[in-house]
Formats: sequence, C-alpha cells, structure tokens
Amino acid sequence: VVHRDLKPCNCLLDKSMTNLKIADFGLSQFSTGILHDDHGPKGTANYLAPEVLEGLEVTPAADVYAFGILLWQILTRKHPY
Repeated sequence: VVHRDLKPCNCLLDKSMTNLKIADFGLSQFSTGILHDDHGPKGTANYLAPEVLEGLEVTPAADVYAFGILLWQILTRKHPY
C-alpha cells in the first residue's frame, strides 16, 4: 500500500506516546508497481517527493521520502521548509 499523504496529522499517538497508528488512507492505493497521477500530484506539498511534484511516477519510495521528512521534523522540532 502506498499511503501518498504521510504527514504529522495522519500519525496518531496514544496517551503513553508509545504506539503509533497511521490514519487517513483516502489517497492510498495498492502498489502493483508504478502509479501515475493523471490530474497532478496528490498529497501535502511539504511532504511530497521531488519526483511526485514533477509529475513522474509514484512508487513506495514516495512514502519513504515523506517518512524521512517526518523524522527530520521530529529530530529538529521544526516544520519542513
């Protein structure tokens, strides 16, 4: 599954701050290889991989990129860009 909109407000923590759940699968798709966005990129711009912004193919690597931005945000306590 490619989530395509991984960002802080779609990551839910419990009260003990130890269990994370991913929410909002509205843009997600089953990945059978390469996905194309015929009507432009979908998701939140600050978390989109460069290839998605350029209108190229969407692969699971796009979620890995968004996860990297999330980790950077957690480590630096800053909003991306």
